[in-house]
Amino acid sequence: DGIVEEIYGPNELIRSVLIDTLVARGTPGATSALIRVARQSTGVIQTQALNALTQVASVDAIPVLVDFMLTAPNTESGAAARQAILAALQRGQGFGNAAGLTAALDRKDLSITAKTEVVNLILLSKDDGAVPALASIAEKDKSGLSLVCINALGDWPSNAALQPMVSMAKSMKQDPQRSAWIQSYLKLLARAGSNASETDYEALAGVVKSADEKRALLQTLQDSGIAGGGVVAAKFTEDPDVAELAREIVGNDE
Repeated sequence: DGIVEEIYGPNELIRSVLIDTLVARGTPGATSALIRVARQSTGVIQTQALNALTQVASVDAIPVLVDFMLTAPNTESGAAARQAILAALQRGQGFGNAAGLTAALDRKDLSITAKTEVVNLILLSKDDGAVPALASIAEKDKSGLSLVCINALGDWPSNAALQPMVSMAKSMKQDPQRSAWIQSYLKLLARAGSNASETDYEALAGVVKSADEKRALLQTLQDSGIAGGGVVAAKFTEDPDVAELAREIVGNDE
């Protein structure tokens, strides 16, 4: 298409008009052309090209858009790239659509602040395929990114994060990871309600230490109404901090 070739010319006014024309016509190759323009340009034209990508970019463009979002020379371009990523995710809405974002978490050249923004986008993607990557970082990472991922898993909108969180329970021995894991796991259990199992609660019973943590566990257990909750509560019937509540749950479960 002649537009695709002309859009790379030196005249910014012409390039601006052609960007809009490219999108309006649904020209084949629009995404790659707009990415090339964004890479070759700065300022207004770069931002315009990135804004145009919100209308045409697929999830395949996400790795490139992540680069723009995190390294764009002005905040408007960075914001435009972020919107393009969100639009691409919304158009995709399928398992594995956040793969381009999870890949960015392995990059050595990105700061924790930059990776935190990537995690926030992964959470917005609602792509259950991204949960294993977040769980792996939450369990093994030694930087502040571990806490970021633990918190994201606690806010995960489906039950897909529940079992990965159970699997990492035994490794959550030191604060602040341990306390963050407890808070996130409690949120997941509360959302799961009766869909959670006795085993899911037993994982938490082995991690809680303080009276407040034990009480939060038992209260969430009581509110859930799951069958077999008394088995978990029975572990705390002799604990002076929460014995009364634990016995009440056991009694209700009989």
